[in-house]
Amino acid sequence: MKRLVVAAVVVAALPAFGQDVRERLVASLHEACVADVDEALMRVLHARVGVPIDNAKFCAGADEGIREESFLDAVAKLPESGRQPSSRPVAALEGIYFLDGLRRYSKAVDWPALPASERGNRSLEELRFVLEKRKGAMYRAYSTALKSNPTLSGKVVFEFAIEPEGQVSSVTVASSSLADDKLIGELKTILQSLQFGAEPVSKLVTRYPIDFLPH
Repeated sequence: MKRLVVAAVVVAALPAFGQDVRERLVASLHEACVADVDEALMRVLHARVGVPIDNAKFCAGADEGIREESFLDAVAKLPESGRQPSSRPVAALEGIYFLDGLRRYSKAVDWPALPASERGNRSLEELRFVLEKRKGAMYRAYSTALKSNPTLSGKVVFEFAIEPEGQVSSVTVASSSLADDKLIGELKTILQSLQFGAEPVSKLVTRYPIDFLPH
Protein backbone atom coordinates (compact mmCIF):
# COMPACT_ATOMS: atom_id res chain seq x y z
CA MET A 1 0.00 0.00 0.00
CA LYS A 2 2.82 2.36 0.94
CA ARG A 3 4.49 1.76 -2.46
CA LEU A 4 1.23 2.59 -4.25
CA VAL A 5 0.93 5.89 -2.37
CA VAL A 6 4.50 6.84 -3.26
CA ALA A 7 3.89 5.94 -6.91
CA ALA A 8 0.73 8.05 -6.96
CA VAL A 9 2.62 11.04 -5.53
CA VAL A 10 5.37 10.69 -8.17
CA VAL A 11 2.85 10.46 -11.02
CA ALA A 12 0.97 13.49 -9.72
CA ALA A 13 4.23 15.45 -9.61
CA LEU A 14 5.22 14.70 -13.21
CA PRO A 15 3.15 17.45 -14.90
CA ALA A 16 4.54 20.01 -12.47
CA PHE A 17 8.08 18.86 -13.24
CA GLY A 18 7.48 19.20 -16.99
CA GLN A 19 6.00 22.63 -16.45
CA ASP A 20 9.03 23.58 -14.37
CA VAL A 21 11.43 22.63 -17.20
CA ARG A 22 9.33 24.63 -19.64
CA GLU A 23 9.38 27.72 -17.41
CA ARG A 24 13.11 27.38 -16.75
CA LEU A 25 13.70 27.49 -20.50
CA VAL A 26 11.57 30.64 -20.76
CA ALA A 27 13.37 32.17 -17.78
CA SER A 28 16.74 31.53 -19.41
CA LEU A 29 15.64 33.17 -22.65
CA HIS A 30 14.13 36.08 -20.72
CA GLU A 31 17.36 36.61 -18.75
CA ALA A 32 19.41 36.94 -21.95
CA CYS A 33 16.78 39.28 -23.35
CA VAL A 34 16.53 41.73 -20.45
CA ALA A 35 20.30 41.83 -19.96
CA ASP A 36 20.81 43.46 -23.37
CA VAL A 37 18.18 43.00 -26.04
CA ASP A 38 20.28 44.78 -28.68
CA GLU A 39 23.22 42.42 -28.11
CA ALA A 40 20.91 39.40 -28.03
CA LEU A 41 19.26 40.35 -31.34
CA MET A 42 22.68 40.76 -32.93
CA ARG A 43 23.97 37.45 -31.53
CA VAL A 44 20.90 35.33 -32.32
CA LEU A 45 19.40 36.94 -35.43
CA HIS A 46 22.36 39.05 -36.60
CA ALA A 47 19.90 41.95 -36.59
CA ARG A 48 20.59 45.53 -35.52
CA VAL A 49 17.37 47.49 -35.05
CA GLY A 50 18.92 50.95 -34.91
CA VAL A 51 16.33 52.53 -32.57
CA PRO A 52 16.02 52.48 -28.75
CA ILE A 53 14.11 49.43 -27.47
CA ASP A 54 12.15 49.14 -24.23
CA ASN A 55 13.74 45.93 -22.94
CA ALA A 56 10.95 45.09 -20.49
CA LYS A 57 8.20 45.49 -23.10
CA PHE A 58 10.15 43.60 -25.78
CA CYS A 59 10.98 40.67 -23.51
CA ALA A 60 7.45 40.46 -22.09
CA GLY A 61 6.12 40.07 -25.63
CA ALA A 62 8.79 37.50 -26.50
CA ASP A 63 7.92 35.52 -23.33
CA GLU A 64 4.24 35.51 -24.26
CA GLY A 65 5.02 34.43 -27.82
CA ILE A 66 7.35 31.56 -26.92
CA ARG A 67 4.85 30.11 -24.44
CA GLU A 68 2.44 29.67 -27.35
CA GLU A 69 5.00 27.78 -29.46
CA SER A 70 4.65 23.98 -29.51
CA PHE A 71 8.41 23.77 -30.07
CA LEU A 72 8.91 24.93 -26.45
CA ASP A 73 7.14 21.77 -25.25
CA ALA A 74 9.26 19.63 -27.59
CA VAL A 75 12.50 21.07 -26.20
CA ALA A 76 11.25 20.76 -22.60
CA LYS A 77 10.73 17.01 -23.16
CA LEU A 78 14.31 16.45 -24.30
CA PRO A 79 16.84 14.90 -21.90
CA GLU A 80 18.95 17.45 -20.06
CA SER A 81 21.89 16.82 -22.41
CA GLY A 82 19.71 18.01 -25.30
CA ARG A 83 18.77 21.22 -23.49
CA GLN A 84 22.26 22.63 -23.02
CA PRO A 85 22.75 26.28 -24.11
CA SER A 86 24.98 25.19 -27.01
CA SER A 87 22.54 22.55 -28.34
CA ARG A 88 20.80 22.95 -31.70
CA PRO A 89 17.26 22.75 -30.22
CA VAL A 90 18.00 25.58 -27.77
CA ALA A 91 19.62 27.66 -30.52
CA ALA A 92 16.50 27.18 -32.66
CA LEU A 93 14.29 28.06 -29.68
CA GLU A 94 16.28 31.28 -29.21
CA GLY A 95 15.71 32.20 -32.83
CA ILE A 96 11.95 31.71 -32.49
CA TYR A 97 11.91 33.66 -29.19
CA PHE A 98 13.57 36.76 -30.61
CA LEU A 99 11.67 36.63 -33.91
CA ASP A 100 8.41 36.51 -31.94
CA GLY A 101 9.66 39.34 -29.75
CA LEU A 102 10.62 41.48 -32.74
CA ARG A 103 7.28 40.90 -34.43
CA ARG A 104 5.20 41.58 -31.31
CA TYR A 105 7.22 44.59 -30.21
CA SER A 106 7.06 46.25 -33.62
CA LYS A 107 3.25 46.02 -33.43
CA ALA A 108 3.08 47.13 -29.78
CA VAL A 109 5.05 50.34 -30.39
CA ASP A 110 3.53 50.86 -33.84
CA TRP A 111 6.77 51.03 -35.79
CA PRO A 112 6.00 52.60 -39.17
CA ALA A 113 5.74 49.91 -41.85
CA LEU A 114 7.08 51.80 -44.84
CA PRO A 115 6.13 50.50 -48.30
CA ALA A 116 8.96 48.59 -49.96
CA SER A 117 9.20 51.32 -52.61
CA GLU A 118 10.01 53.87 -49.87
CA ARG A 119 12.34 51.58 -47.93
CA GLY A 120 14.29 50.88 -51.11
CA ASN A 121 15.14 47.43 -49.83
CA ARG A 122 13.77 44.35 -48.10
CA SER A 123 13.22 44.54 -44.36
CA LEU A 124 15.57 42.71 -42.03
CA GLU A 125 12.60 41.07 -40.30
CA GLU A 126 11.41 39.64 -43.62
CA LEU A 127 14.84 38.16 -44.38
CA ARG A 128 15.20 36.57 -40.95
CA PHE A 129 11.69 35.16 -41.00
CA VAL A 130 12.28 33.34 -44.31
CA LEU A 131 15.72 32.11 -43.25
CA GLU A 132 14.60 30.87 -39.83
CA LYS A 133 11.82 28.83 -41.45
CA ARG A 134 14.44 26.94 -43.51
CA LYS A 135 16.80 26.29 -40.61
CA GLY A 136 15.07 22.95 -39.96
CA ALA A 137 15.99 21.67 -43.44
CA MET A 138 19.58 22.79 -42.93
CA TYR A 139 19.88 21.02 -39.60
CA ARG A 140 18.31 17.85 -41.03
CA ALA A 141 21.02 17.84 -43.70
CA TYR A 142 23.62 18.32 -40.97
CA SER A 143 22.14 15.48 -38.87
CA THR A 144 22.46 13.16 -41.88
CA ALA A 145 26.11 14.19 -42.34
CA LEU A 146 26.77 13.48 -38.63
CA LYS A 147 25.99 9.79 -39.21
CA SER A 148 29.15 9.54 -41.32
CA ASN A 149 31.20 11.96 -39.23
CA PRO A 150 29.92 12.27 -35.62
CA THR A 151 32.44 15.02 -34.76
CA LEU A 152 31.60 17.23 -37.73
CA SER A 153 31.23 20.86 -36.66
CA GLY A 154 31.96 24.35 -37.90
CA LYS A 155 30.57 27.67 -39.06
CA VAL A 156 29.65 28.66 -42.60
CA VAL A 157 29.00 32.20 -43.81
CA PHE A 158 26.99 32.23 -47.03
CA GLU A 159 26.67 35.23 -49.32
CA PHE A 160 23.66 35.33 -51.62
CA ALA A 161 21.74 37.71 -53.83
CA ILE A 162 17.97 38.25 -53.74
CA GLU A 163 16.42 39.59 -56.91
CA PRO A 164 13.48 42.07 -56.90
CA GLU A 165 11.27 39.19 -58.06
CA GLY A 166 12.10 37.33 -54.83
CA GLN A 167 14.26 34.46 -56.04
CA VAL A 168 17.86 33.83 -54.95
CA SER A 169 20.11 34.29 -57.97
CA SER A 170 23.46 33.21 -56.53
CA VAL A 171 24.87 31.55 -53.41
CA THR A 172 28.57 31.54 -52.53
CA VAL A 173 30.57 30.63 -49.43
CA ALA A 174 32.19 33.72 -47.93
CA SER A 175 34.00 31.68 -45.26
CA SER A 176 33.77 28.22 -43.75
CA SER A 177 35.29 26.02 -41.06
CA LEU A 178 32.95 23.14 -41.94
CA ALA A 179 35.00 20.42 -43.64
CA ASP A 180 32.27 18.72 -45.65
CA ASP A 181 31.87 19.82 -49.27
CA LYS A 182 28.82 17.60 -49.82
CA LEU A 183 26.95 19.16 -46.88
CA ILE A 184 27.91 22.67 -47.96
CA GLY A 185 26.57 21.88 -51.43
CA GLU A 186 23.26 20.72 -49.92
CA LEU A 187 23.03 23.88 -47.80
CA LYS A 188 23.65 26.03 -50.88
CA THR A 189 20.83 24.20 -52.67
CA ILE A 190 18.47 24.92 -49.76
CA LEU A 191 19.37 28.63 -49.82
CA GLN A 192 19.05 28.71 -53.61
CA SER A 193 15.45 27.48 -53.26
CA LEU A 194 14.37 30.34 -50.95
CA GLN A 195 11.53 32.57 -52.13
CA PHE A 196 11.20 36.06 -50.64
CA GLY A 197 8.33 37.36 -52.76
CA ALA A 198 8.37 40.06 -55.43
CA GLU A 199 8.77 43.65 -54.18
CA PRO A 200 9.63 46.98 -55.85
CA VAL A 201 13.15 47.00 -54.38
CA SER A 202 16.75 46.82 -55.55
CA LYS A 203 18.68 43.57 -55.82
CA LEU A 204 20.03 42.74 -52.36
CA VAL A 205 23.31 40.97 -51.58
CA THR A 206 23.45 39.76 -47.99
CA ARG A 207 25.33 37.31 -45.77
CA TYR A 208 23.99 34.57 -43.54
CA PRO A 209 26.17 32.82 -40.90
CA ILE A 210 25.14 29.47 -39.45
CA ASP A 211 26.88 27.35 -36.80
CA PHE A 212 26.80 23.56 -36.69
CA LEU A 213 27.64 21.77 -33.45
CA PRO A 214 26.91 18.12 -32.58
CA HIS A 215 24.88 17.40 -29.44
